[in-house]
Amino acid sequence: MHNSEHPSNRRFIRGERLAWQTVGKETVVVNLGRNQAYSLNESASLLWKRLENACTTDDLVSLLEDASKNRESVLQEVVSFLDELEDTGLIVFTERPSGGQPQESERSAAHGEPPRILWSEELRACVLQGSCAFGPGTPCEATPPGPFGP
Repeated sequence: MHNSEHPSNRRFIRGERLAWQTVGKETVVVNLGRNQAYSLNESASLLWKRLENACTTDDLVSLLEDASKNRESVLQEVVSFLDELEDTGLIVFTERPSGGQPQESERSAAHGEPPRILWSEELRACVLQGSCAFGPGTPCEATPPGPFGP
């Protein structure tokens, strides 16, 4: 469901088979099921943290609201970001009850940039076998069986 189909009470939570790490103000999320990595900007990282528990679109909007933007523009940015996360399998719609309103310490007016995925990349894995060496411009032709295979 996209844009106009996002009522403020729809609840989302992080998807399955994901790994993530926050470094500085950005978060890198790996979707192990799709062999894709995504980098989230500072605003998106704040929302990602909140998505640990089921939350509504309104819960997420309240994290990014500040005096410089009206609620409607923040809502549009959050809905667009949620659509993107849902399309990539990073979040799913859930019937679980919301984790409640964010704590004041979770809110931040310092995040004026809309939440977005900064980049995504398909993951490939290499296996060291005999003559396989790593170095600039040195490809490794072997790929392991399993989730990172071709």
